Amino acid sequence: MVYPIETLYTLANHRADAAAAEIFKLLLTLLDHHHHVDVVSHSIFTKGKWKDQQFILDENVHDAVIFPYAEILSKATAIIQQNGAGQTHYAFSEPHRLLNSQTVALPIDHRAKNSVEVLSWLQDQPKLRPVKAPNVAWVSLTRMPGKNIITLTPWRHRGYDEGEVSYAEKVVSISHCEKLSRVIFSEIV
Repeated sequence: MVYPIETLYTLANHRADAAAAEIFKLLLTLLDHHHHVDVVSHSIFTKGKWKDQQFILDENVHDAVIFPYAEILSKATAIIQQNGAGQTHYAFSEPHRLLNSQTVALPIDHRAKNSVEVLSWLQDQPKLRPVKAPNVAWVSLTRMPGKNIITLTPWRHRGYDEGEVSYAEKVVSISHCEKLSRVIFSEIV
């Protein structure tokens, strides 16, 4: 997710607060549905590139990019985004101009008015959620040489229920837990 600091600077008082609150709700919705979310600024985003329908930033590979409230973009961001329109989702609004006030018309394949529409788009792309886990757990996946670590933490305050964690056709049973826990999947060589 690319945080729209440029847009928020241009909004007056309560509108910026409302947009920031909506972005935070979107972030929670994504985490609640087991999506691994990295949040970056436009300036960090411009250090990445699209290759084979994936966005590469440093050594991290992203299969989708979400731009909430991306009404104003830097020229560098706009240029990069033209190459990844099919894997980009504009939420709540879409780009209208660049930082220099020049109008911009980018190819926009996916747009959403609310978090539900963003989630619907993501759910149509099953490769974006390689880990399956209990509904009330937040999940992250860390890929390492020889093993993959899945970290679970309860969302909100009640812990997560017993159930299964599955990844790469492997399944592990877990019990009710109220704290951070990890499951390590070793790669078979």
